[in-house]
Amino acid sequence: MSSMQQAEEQLNKVVEIFSTKEFPNFVKKAYLETEGKPSENWSMTNQLIQMLSNTSDSRTFKAWQEVGRYVKKGSKAIYILQPSVRKYKTTNEKNEEEELSYMTFFATPRFRIEDTDGKPLPTHEPKTRPPLMELAEKWFDSILYTGTSMGEHGSYSPSQNALRLCTHDEGTFFHELAHKADDKNGNLETKNIDQNSEAYADGELVAQLTSNVLALLYGYDNTEYTGFYLSSWSKSKDPKKIGRKIMKVLTRVRQALDLILKEDELIQKEKQRKSITTMVEGQLIIVTEKEKQMWEKNTPKALREDPNWKIDFGTKLLSKAKKVKKVEKAIVGSITV
Repeated sequence: MSSMQQAEEQLNKVVEIFSTKEFPNFVKKAYLETEGKPSENWSMTNQLIQMLSNTSDSRTFKAWQEVGRYVKKGSKAIYILQPSVRKYKTTNEKNEEEELSYMTFFATPRFRIEDTDGKPLPTHEPKTRPPLMELAEKWFDSILYTGTSMGEHGSYSPSQNALRLCTHDEGTFFHELAHKADDKNGNLETKNIDQNSEAYADGELVAQLTSNVLALLYGYDNTEYTGFYLSSWSKSKDPKKIGRKIMKVLTRVRQALDLILKEDELIQKEKQRKSITTMVEGQLIIVTEKEKQMWEKNTPKALREDPNWKIDFGTKLLSKAKKVKKVEKAIVGSITV
């Protein structure tokens, strides 16, 4: 089998899962389990091919050697897709020779970690998934819960930078948040857009697929409606046609997920910083108040009114405060962004 045929075979496998309810689960798994591995930077198509091969880490023969592992004898490779630009010459309408190009794919081998032995690999902590409403409040100028006017569940207004929700359904919230992320990434067409256009349909596919993955990450399930939604915006009931339509927007889905999760992570870390600062400042007030009460209790009134005693007392409290603030700085400094 040629590399081109192998590439087509792998592509067909990916296309098939797009038409099933398991698709969001595959995307979730691909997104989470490739973190910190070379495949983290692969296209989502190749990450899905890897998942279909029952692994979350696959590399070239040489790449495994570089981390102190070797491929077991008799192991078979899996194949991912590598793009290739092909050029050809043709004659145009003016009978002039011109060079054109087109994109194609060929298969390249990788070996699964399950088919290797050697040194253990470093482990990576899983991504945490805090609530996203704080991110929405940061991104939108207004968030309104209103009644539906035409049966819609929600909407995103780029011109007003507003989020409108007609339901408390988490999937709808994630869907509209995904539109905003797609827009912030510069991928969403918003000016004079025709709702019957391909560009509009692509934006809806991106939002729904991103919503599905976010819902799964947060423990919700909104896949029941997705099959109809994807079919509707793909304008086809043919699983392969739907699959190829989805493949076109996978990069945008990944970019939207990255932006949402990374920005929310920054928000959570800033909250942690402020929480620690507030806690330390509270402890500082308690310490200084106790010191003051103790000194006043054990010091004669005449001495307490002595200016020199007050200066000495203030100096010692300042020293205590500096020590506490140093602790705060060390703790807050340990929270990296």
